[in-house]
Amino acid sequence: SRFLSFEEFITAYIDFEKIPGGTSAELWLQRAEQAYHLKQTDEARQLLLTGLVQFPEEAALYQALGVLLAKSGEFSKAMDLFTRALAFTDHVPQIRAELYNQIGILQYNQGDPARAEQSLRTALQIAPGWKEAADNLREILNTRLPSV
Repeated sequence: SRFLSFEEFITAYIDFEKIPGGTSAELWLQRAEQAYHLKQTDEARQLLLTGLVQFPEEAALYQALGVLLAKSGEFSKAMDLFTRALAFTDHVPQIRAELYNQIGILQYNQGDPARAEQSLRTALQIAPGWKEAADNLREILNTRLPSV
């Protein structure tokens, strides 16, 4: 199980939205991605936080910041951000499924495979047949089986 890289997440989000010219929230995401690409992690974090002040209901900003924090080992903060983002994803099931997948990965990495399994099953209920979530669930189930 793995998180998308920060760059993969931003690219996937912008491709998913397909908004000509982008939205202002997308501009914050792009700026953060550029800073991250230049190894300016603190700058990327600040850009996402500033974007959230302006767009407090933009799930992708919470999600991007969560990915950034998870990659730097700040797992409980990442979990809080992913959970907050869920409140703004009723209209975008794919992002909702991605969040449950990311929450499941964090739960598993924090030693809670039962909750991780539940989160990954929720991701698959939202997006049936999604390979990444299915692979993550299979990995968790395989590690929980007793060896013969």
